[in-house]
Amino acid sequence: MIIQSPAPVSKLYRLLEDGRFFVVALMLAFAGRMMLSALGHNYDFESWDIVAKLMKDGKNVYAGTHRYNYSPFWMWMLYLLKMIFASHFRTALAAFISLFDVGIAILFFRNSKVVAAYLLLLSPISIIISGYHNQFDNIAILFALAAAFYIERKPCYECDVKGWSLTMKQTLLVAFLLGLSLVIKHVFIFFPIWLLLHKRLTISQKAILIVVPYTLFALSFLPYWHEGKEGIVANILLYEPTINAPAYNLFIGKPILDMITLYSASPFRNIFFMLLMLSGFFLRKRPLLEMLAFYCLLIVLLSSNLFVHYFLIPVFFFAIFESRLWLVYNVVGLIFLISHPHEFNYRNISSGNAQVVATFFADFGFYMLVFILLLALIDVCWPALLHRKTIVSWLKPYL
Repeated sequence: MIIQSPAPVSKLYRLLEDGRFFVVALMLAFAGRMMLSALGHNYDFESWDIVAKLMKDGKNVYAGTHRYNYSPFWMWMLYLLKMIFASHFRTALAAFISLFDVGIAILFFRNSKVVAAYLLLLSPISIIISGYHNQFDNIAILFALAAAFYIERKPCYECDVKGWSLTMKQTLLVAFLLGLSLVIKHVFIFFPIWLLLHKRLTISQKAILIVVPYTLFALSFLPYWHEGKEGIVANILLYEPTINAPAYNLFIGKPILDMITLYSASPFRNIFFMLLMLSGFFLRKRPLLEMLAFYCLLIVLLSSNLFVHYFLIPVFFFAIFESRLWLVYNVVGLIFLISHPHEFNYRNISSGNAQVVATFFADFGFYMLVFILLLALIDVCWPALLHRKTIVSWLKPYL
């Protein structure tokens, strides 16, 4: 019998595995986020300030403003940071959010996902959204990732055992982590439904993993329901801002979509849910971490109400799969965020060719990033389709 020697480890990978090098990368990435926090702020930070003031005055946030569309966790964090750091609220907020980026990178590094840790940590999109924009999707994502890593580290995860031999307590812990993720921010609001479709989970496990997270999410609003009922229903449960659906406009066509809206008040929401659930069915045999990665991409790719900060979420897909399109996505995302009027708004302070480029990315950046997300999905699921020979064979009749 011939025993093959393991593949040699590159010098670069050995360097990345070095804990001291990783700590330096953590410090630099954190410093980069903090530097951006000193460059100003946008609409979201103004909303955070309004929320903190309402909390200080003892008012119900859901009854006091329409500019808050999240669960109570974040408004309490805003209130505490405002009370503790006062005039340094902006800096403290950026530092608080950035610490969770550090925590996510450490989680990946300790679970032998070394390259993914660096890809997440050094992503320009992540740096801008955490340091400048101050959105907190990463906090919710951290707890969902912790649940997936907890299951995948179990001895029976690789075995062909129903439910991976998780005890009732262990299943409840996973459900609690997913519930905590929803309580923080409802990024993974549909993910428990995906778990219902998973082939390896038992019926009792599925019941726990759907009941516990949604119950925790609902209970978090209970203390604010009496006075803030209308705000909670309008701004969270039935929240539907101005439609921004680049994926549907790009692949179906805006004229057709405009025609559909004449017969249905909100067709996009139904299409989004149908496609997301269909995706969950096809991904039901995938490992949990990969399911989370696909969810992070599809929740944005299929979205009918796409906002700038949503483009942080698919960064986890690119990192987990170590996608070769990571660099393209982040470079395009970087230029888009610098150019966009709700971020750095570079096109208004530039001139000449720089202004032309900035205007192009500000106007078409949504479409470009959505198209890259589609390519990344194809590259992971059907890589042969993006092989150079395949593409040449498609184009040959037209050349």
